[in-house]
Amino acid sequence: MSAIRGHCLLSLGGHPRDEAETVGVMRDDCTYDYICALSAVTSTDGMTADFYPFEPAFMGRVATRIINEVKGINRVVYDDTSKLPGTIEWE
Repeated sequence: MSAIRGHCLLSLGGHPRDEAETVGVMRDDCTYDYICALSAVTSTDGMTADFYPFEPAFMGRVATRIINEVKGINRVVYDDTSKLPGTIEWE
C-alpha cells in the first residue's frame, strides 16, 4: 500500500513472494511471524528520491503500534535507502 502526501511517498508492506519470517518473543512465547517494512521518501521529480528522516521516537511509536495491533507481525524495519541507488519498489 502506498500513499502520496505532497512530495512524500510512504509505502507499507510488500509482495507476498517477499515475505520473510522472523523470530520474536511476545508474552513469554517464541513467535515466528513476518516483517513489516516501511519506506518513506521525498521527491520533487519522481526520478530521484531521498529517504524521509522520521524522528526516532515517532518510528518507535509506529513500530510498537504495528507489532501490537497487526496480527502476524513481530518486527518492523525502516528502509533508509535513497533512490538512486535503490528503487522505490522492492522487487
